[in-house]
Amino acid sequence: MKHFKPTEQRAEIMEAMSEIAGVTWAETVALDPKMEMAFHAAQRSCAQCEREDDCLAWMATNPAAGQAADFCRNQALLHVLRRLREQGDNETADQAGE
Repeated sequence: MKHFKPTEQRAEIMEAMSEIAGVTWAETVALDPKMEMAFHAAQRSCAQCEREDDCLAWMATNPAAGQAADFCRNQALLHVLRRLREQGDNETADQAGE
């Protein structure tokens, strides 16, 4: 049976992968408090992952990838959150240019 890393260590790993993917959870939740549920779901998913070594190796060699690793359990969620943030950034820029 695999023993999971302490929650704090997994939170750091998830935060690092999220940042590589262009997502900052604190900002995401601050902009939409309902996203806290998605954050906790992502934490649980990461905590249950058995590919921590692959994850750490991938992040070390892809620090500016702009997306999560293909094997990341949170890849789809992080992709959607990044796209939403980009759309919001574009709308803000359009409004500032008016």
